[in-house]
Amino acid sequence: MTASALKPRLVSPSQRATARPFQVSPGDLRFAAMVEEHQRQRQMLTPRELEVLALLCEGLPNKLIERRLGIGAGTVKCHVANILSKLNVASRLQAVIEAHRRGLVGSRENEESAQEEMLPIAPAPLGQAYDLRSVRSRG
Repeated sequence: MTASALKPRLVSPSQRATARPFQVSPGDLRFAAMVEEHQRQRQMLTPRELEVLALLCEGLPNKLIERRLGIGAGTVKCHVANILSKLNVASRLQAVIEAHRRGLVGSRENEESAQEEMLPIAPAPLGQAYDLRSVRSRG
């Protein structure tokens, strides 16, 4: 490169007056809107990623998620990596916290109804066994 190529170019006042102001065409605005929509949709979790996230919230390791959903280990790892990336977190625990914060998994109403269905089991008095016939099945 020559020294003259690095010199700043001087613009005369007459050249500044004839310079057109920067204008954005309607086509450019539509393209920008399409790019923004595409980026927003890339940040949304897919239905399968939501399923994997729900199982992460239950505390399941990859092996059990794999078995429960009937998918391969590599697929589970890929889904978990996508979830971490889309939620912008570094660990599974942070993903669970962020999922609850954003309301991506079970709501409070679902948790309360699930707690009502759970039967509290009191310890049996000493020398007495539990009568399992009295506990209703949850089928």
